[in-house]
Amino acid sequence: MWERIKGVFTDKQLAKTERWSSVPTNVTTMFTAIQVACLGAMLWVKSSSIGVLFPVVIAMLAPLRFGLVKFGLFKKEDMDILDED
Repeated sequence: MWERIKGVFTDKQLAKTERWSSVPTNVTTMFTAIQVACLGAMLWVKSSSIGVLFPVVIAMLAPLRFGLVKFGLFKKEDMDILDED
């Protein structure tokens, strides 16, 4: 995830070839943004008064991943490449 975050701000000509370079840049950026948003949500829930629901947030990550493919936001092939991390 960190490498993809750095890749958003790196010039594409200067960046080294990563294993997810076959995935379109906009797909990689959107997937990384969703991951960062989920991380932020987990940290927010953990430190809030509803922190006891933290395991529920963790449990919802898998259905979210499959929903992104099912509803057509990402192709399964692209998601498989991005999930290798």
